[in-house]
Amino acid sequence: MSTDVDRTPPAEILELARLAISTELHEVGLLHQGLGADFPAHIGWQLSLTRIDPIILIDRAMTEQGLNDRDDELDFDAPVDPEREAKMRKIRAAVHEDNHLTVTAQIGSEVDAFRGMDEPYWGPEQIREWILAEQQGVITPSAKAAAQAASDADWAVDAWSRGWSVTCKVDHGSGLSMARVMGRELIEDDLYVRFEFSALNHFFNVEGHPENRGNGTEVSYDINLMRAGLVGQWIYCADGFDHTKHRPIDLSVTDAEQTIAAAPPWHTEVAYFDEDLEEWVL
Repeated sequence: MSTDVDRTPPAEILELARLAISTELHEVGLLHQGLGADFPAHIGWQLSLTRIDPIILIDRAMTEQGLNDRDDELDFDAPVDPEREAKMRKIRAAVHEDNHLTVTAQIGSEVDAFRGMDEPYWGPEQIREWILAEQQGVITPSAKAAAQAASDADWAVDAWSRGWSVTCKVDHGSGLSMARVMGRELIEDDLYVRFEFSALNHFFNVEGHPENRGNGTEVSYDINLMRAGLVGQWIYCADGFDHTKHRPIDLSVTDAEQTIAAAPPWHTEVAYFDEDLEEWVL
């Protein structure tokens, strides 16, 4: 392969990531592949998708099987019902079926998704169909919420392209609990939207490097933001955790946005595999 290598993410995986966030899947991870702590670069891109909050799926299955009707649900001294527990184990196992997909790409390779040992890989079009499949039990977003999700998607994908790892989560489970307590249906304002932007110190274990752990550098850097409702202002923004004070380190939203708008700390270009040299090239 030529040394003049395009190190940017493939357009197909960027478009799938943008679609997944704008469609408001439960959790979308815009991540990277690596060879471990001793290799100082990523080797590819990974899109981790969870379509529906497992709590929603469990709640729906419990309702269908009449398991949400017990008055002693919160009575921890109530006797265990073996038949009910057996049903719950089956429900918890079933919620993960066809609810998660991992999409990967490397320089010079196709964008695809592994579906199991005996299953063919999926290409971009099949992945797109999976993302767009109906999400039963999930709120249909308003036009304003859809516009916000599209903006969030552009923001996250742009950051991923610059080297950040990004996780976006729409928390339906907590919203469902709130709605139940208030005795009404789930609404947009019950949901929490969470974003995490993170960077890995590729040089943490590289002897002699200024960013080696022996010089007191961190292994990673994280920015966390949270919004109450599908639309609205950020109500929480933090830069890591202060273990001496046992609390998050407050960060202004403006500072967070400015940091995310640049390449992440310790940024390196994605490595590629050279077929002639039979090794990964930085």
